[in-house]
Amino acid sequence: IPSSDCGSCSAPTKFDTSSSDTFSTISGESFSVKYGSGSASGYVGSDIVSIGDLTTTADFGVVTSMDSSNENEWDGICGLAYQRIADDYIEPLFLQLYNSGQISNKQFAFYLNDDDTPTLTLGGYDESKAIWWADLITAAYFEISMEYIKVDGSSINSVSTAISDSGTSFLVGPAADVEVLGAAIGATKDSDSGAWYTDCDS
Repeated sequence: IPSSDCGSCSAPTKFDTSSSDTFSTISGESFSVKYGSGSASGYVGSDIVSIGDLTTTADFGVVTSMDSSNENEWDGICGLAYQRIADDYIEPLFLQLYNSGQISNKQFAFYLNDDDTPTLTLGGYDESKAIWWADLITAAYFEISMEYIKVDGSSINSVSTAISDSGTSFLVGPAADVEVLGAAIGATKDSDSGAWYTDCDS
């Protein structure tokens, strides 16, 4: 979560720890992580976190320095992967909610649509919506097997696994594969960032 003391953070809203009577610093705990679009570092703190009527006391990273290639339109990232890959082995918020009995199933689901009203369901999924299931390869990232990516009947991928990462705003892959895929679907490459863009309605 970007701190109000972070001069390099461009988040719309920053966390002023001094305004919370329940916030505490975890002594001696710091973190430094790299993302696809940059990096962040800071210290670890603890406070009451609420989502709707779900509430728990959670440890989390307080960002004091950020280096990002994108202007951030979000106020932080809530990690949903397994604890074994968490920085400082912090227990994920979702797992805390499950262990405290506030949600009954170790399930969460995202519903992404075209009208900017995405939904996150904790403790299950909306059974009225279609859902696609895949077996996990490892209980770390949400890594699944990927036999092929095909465009017009031709397979273009050189790797056989993929990661479903709700904290990543781009589709990321090996540079050579992305070049072939971008050209095959008529996408446009941005020379500055190296990212490919296409009209999702085309």
